[in-house]
Amino acid sequence: MPDRPLTGSIDEISEQAQKIVNAIAHDIWCQAQEWDDRIDCMAKLPDGSVIGEMIARTKATETRFKEAAERLLKRRQGIDIPLQDELQPPVLITRTNAAEILNKIFYSSEE
Repeated sequence: MPDRPLTGSIDEISEQAQKIVNAIAHDIWCQAQEWDDRIDCMAKLPDGSVIGEMIARTKATETRFKEAAERLLKRRQGIDIPLQDELQPPVLITRTNAAEILNKIFYSSEE
């Protein structure tokens, strides 16, 4: 049986992905990235850093999200395995306008 792509809007696919990864670990989260037509799946490590994988909408399948969640869980457990399409630090997690945040970061020191 082939692994069919998840369908719907990027937000709907992100919601489906969240349900898939929750079955593996409840504290891994998925975030739609409309600007890049992808979904990021992320986990927080014990040291407070965040790791994640980027999954393009065109590669969004149930299997791909399960595998990503399993890799993130293993990394959080201290098993050093490579991630696929890894998010590179710094990982900025926000639901607000990223441009406003970057302006504050870059221009707050000039005040």
